Amino acid sequence: LSGIQPMHEAVLESPDTQPGVRHKVNLTLPFKDEGAYLVVLRGEEASTSGLVLISRLSMTVGEDAGSGRVRVQVQREPEAKPIFGSSVRVVGSASSGISSGKTDPRGIYVADGVSGQSTVIARMGESYAFYRGTVALAPARPPPAPAPMEAAAESYGQQGDLKGQVLSGLKNRARSLGQGRIVDLQQRVFRNVVKGVEVQQMAQ
Repeated sequence: LSGIQPMHEAVLESPDTQPGVRHKVNLTLPFKDEGAYLVVLRGEEASTSGLVLISRLSMTVGEDAGSGRVRVQVQREPEAKPIFGSSVRVVGSASSGISSGKTDPRGIYVADGVSGQSTVIARMGESYAFYRGTVALAPARPPPAPAPMEAAAESYGQQGDLKGQVLSGLKNRARSLGQGRIVDLQQRVFRNVVKGVEVQQMAQ
């Protein structure tokens, strides 16, 4: 980086392999203090970089792929002490927003509705912890609301069942009064039902 004196420089010996073949090389860094360190690797015209994070904070992250719930517990090492009040941010690669909050006395924070691969960042003072998930989370979506016509049809069906129950009850109760009273009660009920339907249709 131009104008910035690096804290550490080293030359790595590359194994004698054919071009285009991937291989790993171990690098020991002398950093002891907490912080985020940028590491830049250059070779001829190619270059790459990465971030090394040294922190006493640690995270245990549990993910539920079906519900999109992410459970985070933040601790301080090496005593594995839960951290109360740590700031946590959770975002999914397919989420529309960021879930953020503080850990409870158990050091736990829970985020719901996370979509895609999760990224979690915890902070306490100048200490950080970082986690990147590998599981695609897909929270269950609520079923869509019924269309107006479907809702009206369902309501009308319930009214039809209720009308049948009313007529059946009237028949049983009026049977002791004679057949003439049954016919009269049926006619009255049907006239009221027809009037109610006509009023409902006019209102629609």
